[in-house]
Amino acid sequence: MNMNEENTENISDKQSLNDLLSQNNLEKIKEFVEKNNLNPKNFDLTNNNPLLFSIDNSINSIIEYFISIYENENLNFEIHTGETPLFISLKNENFYISDILLNKGANINYINRFNETVLIYLFKKKLITEKSLNYLLKHGINVNLTDISGNSGLIYSLYYQNEIYTKKIISYYVFDKDFILNLLTTSRNKLTLKNKDLNYLLEQQYNRINVNNKNINGDTALLVAIKQQRKNFVRLLLNGNADINCKDIEGKTPIIYAAEQNDFDLLSLLIQLHGDVNETGNNCKSALNYACEKGNINIVKLLLKNNADVNNKDIKGKCPLITSCEYGFENIVELLLTNNKININDTDSAGRSSLIYSCRKGNINIAKMLIEYGINVFVEDKFSNNAFYYATEKGYYDILKLLLQTCAVSESNKIDKKAFGGSDLLIATINNRVKIINLLLEMNVNIDETNRDGKTPLTIACIKGNENLVDLFLQHGANVNCKDNMEKTPLIYACEKGYSSIAQLLISYGANVNEIDYKEETALFVSCEKGYYEIVQLLLDNGAFVNEKGGIFNYSPIIIACKNNKYEIIKLLIKYGANINDHDIEGKTVLIHAAILGLERIINLLLANNAIVYTKDNKNKDAVEYAKEKKYSRIITLLQN
Repeated sequence: MNMNEENTENISDKQSLNDLLSQNNLEKIKEFVEKNNLNPKNFDLTNNNPLLFSIDNSINSIIEYFISIYENENLNFEIHTGETPLFISLKNENFYISDILLNKGANINYINRFNETVLIYLFKKKLITEKSLNYLLKHGINVNLTDISGNSGLIYSLYYQNEIYTKKIISYYVFDKDFILNLLTTSRNKLTLKNKDLNYLLEQQYNRINVNNKNINGDTALLVAIKQQRKNFVRLLLNGNADINCKDIEGKTPIIYAAEQNDFDLLSLLIQLHGDVNETGNNCKSALNYACEKGNINIVKLLLKNNADVNNKDIKGKCPLITSCEYGFENIVELLLTNNKININDTDSAGRSSLIYSCRKGNINIAKMLIEYGINVFVEDKFSNNAFYYATEKGYYDILKLLLQTCAVSESNKIDKKAFGGSDLLIATINNRVKIINLLLEMNVNIDETNRDGKTPLTIACIKGNENLVDLFLQHGANVNCKDNMEKTPLIYACEKGYSSIAQLLISYGANVNEIDYKEETALFVSCEKGYYEIVQLLLDNGAFVNEKGGIFNYSPIIIACKNNKYEIIKLLIKYGANINDHDIEGKTVLIHAAILGLERIINLLLANNAIVYTKDNKNKDAVEYAKEKKYSRIITLLQN
């Protein structure tokens, strides 16, 4: 017989045995086992194992027969699912067989490959019953053993929210038969048991079950009960020596969770049982910090009444007052301010005070309260911004007005300088807060205050094309010829953007049309470059120097217009007396530039106005030579004729 035939026969034998097991025919099973000389050593460790298969499928007499075969063998073997004979018998509530297995050496506290006891296995498979739990407790199951996640049977009973099972586990170990008999004996003998002695006895009983075991999340049974909001177990666990100040992996205590869950009754119970209200989590938040986040005034009152630290700062440096202002809980802010231990000027890690947060959120009622209690309105955060800045940026007119009224008018100029954006007036201009701008102007703030780029409110209004603001600032005496860090004037910016009406307005207020920037470019230069005909004419009509050169190549307005193919602009410049034969730093004339670019129409215009054809540049080339290089045949003919 070859190997394949032998394997086929073995498989057939197993199938035949399983068939017999299913038929519950003990005599035939015995005959089969004896005939095939089967013993535990050649039983496989799968679901087809005869003992395991019989426990799952056969009558007790057959199961007993196979147990007898294991007389001198280990009954604590397991298959790939982690099940042992005892696991399966208890899963099926076959306590008769369970008794036999235990008597034959099965270990009720056996831990399988998944680090599970039979109690944990039954809980996780949701196969636990009241009967099987009673059996396990009666036979000494160790409820303190945990699985790979660190969860004990007690914790699993809480996870699966079975009140009966949880109470049974705790009560069995605390109020077992021996303990009750001792109490009864004491009573019958009329012996006096002092409270201290009773408490000692109870403590001894409670120590039999470790309610403070932690799983990998740092959760004890008490924390699991609280997280699942199962208050009926909390007192039971606390009476069982549960650590009331235990912390999970986040460092949170039961009191912190009670506050976070807005559970007033639970919090009251925990405080009554001497829980620490000032414990903090890994984020440094206390119960009071969480209560202020949630906005529960009653919980805040309860915590403060029990000496919670009113100034505790979380990991971001936020105290309860700052948090309440950030979330806009007016009633809590008012309550905190009445506490004589409050540090009203505390700031967070960003340097922001409670007032700054109220201004950022636009809560004028909170801002009023803080000011009434004397908060410093001038505190700046790490970005050098204060309450005035944020009220302005967000457009909260009433809050800004309140802040300004709080200060002396003479001090208003001291508070509007900002490292990251200039004055409040600048911020209001950027965000087009017209109402706030008017308020600030009424308070006589510095209208020419500059930001880090040297830009004034007028400059920014010109860049944004906001003609109404430009007019407003000019009416209030803004410097029309102010220059920023690039030496650009408001007029140059208006001309760059093509805002002709703003340019006209600036000129009407005395803007110098011939001011130059850091590149020595004038308003006329940039207007010619962009091709804004109307603005070019406006500037020329108001005395702009038509031949003023600028830029790194020393271009005149007519050259820059030519380089950008602005025919009508060139025509206008010629009309106003532009030098048609002007040249740049390389000696190139307007005509040479037109020839290089192949601008036939402009060449015709220049020739019609007597441009000199054969002027040579620094490379000793004239317009004709450049046209030949580019092979512009029509332009060559035009120039030569």
